[in-house]
Amino acid sequence: MPAARRKPAPQDEVHEQSVDDKAPAKPPKRKTPAKRAPRKRAAKKPATPKIVLKADDRAPDERRVLHVGCGKKRQDGMPGAFANPDAWREVRLDIDEACEPDIVANLTDLSAVADGAVDAVFSSHNIEHLFAHEVPTALKEFIRVLDPETGYAVITCPDLQSLGEALASGGVNDALYTSPAGPIAPLDILYGHRASVARGSAFMAHKTGFTAQLLVDLMRACGFAGAIALRHPRTYALWAVGFRWAATKEEVARYAAAFFPRT
Repeated sequence: MPAARRKPAPQDEVHEQSVDDKAPAKPPKRKTPAKRAPRKRAAKKPATPKIVLKADDRAPDERRVLHVGCGKKRQDGMPGAFANPDAWREVRLDIDEACEPDIVANLTDLSAVADGAVDAVFSSHNIEHLFAHEVPTALKEFIRVLDPETGYAVITCPDLQSLGEALASGGVNDALYTSPAGPIAPLDILYGHRASVARGSAFMAHKTGFTAQLLVDLMRACGFAGAIALRHPRTYALWAVGFRWAATKEEVARYAAAFFPRT
């Protein structure tokens, strides 16, 4: 019986890898470009305010009254001779564009009005809407725009002394009088017309207050050569006149009679 053939020992398989069969080499890493430092933009210079009202562009006999915080009121509602359009040209200024003023501006920045460009300033229930530290700035702006020889300002605002008496009575929410905006209670005089504030007119809030003596002292400290104030308890208001020149007693009395309400 022939001997069984031995199976050849299995040879280790050798896998030769040709150059073509090699795994592709990884592409070289790209260098990340260095980040450029952001360019610094030059700070924008504040725009130079446009002068809307100049001192030398008026008619020879024209007298101007700058009605600051004019609201929607018209000239015929202004006090004394200011209501006469034949005697005075009203220039209307307000922070609220909806009032369609001639100049949109804040009381503390009347830069659209040139120095000495107006003969009078009228401010009705405005300065109490400023913070106490802003009031001197506004008063100094009034002085700047007034004619240095004949200019004067007529200012009216709430009277804290009269209001204090109403608050002491306890009826803080009882109407004291009715204005075009509606009934006015002691709280409205103290903090501002609440209905207007609730409608979104935050600038209607009151931030400071005055007595007659405090207002006169402030006006003089800010540069008015003289000032006089009157309490009008029936309307819980103060009325004041500040003069650019050293007015005589007779002149002070005449201007007070011309603009202050009857007590």
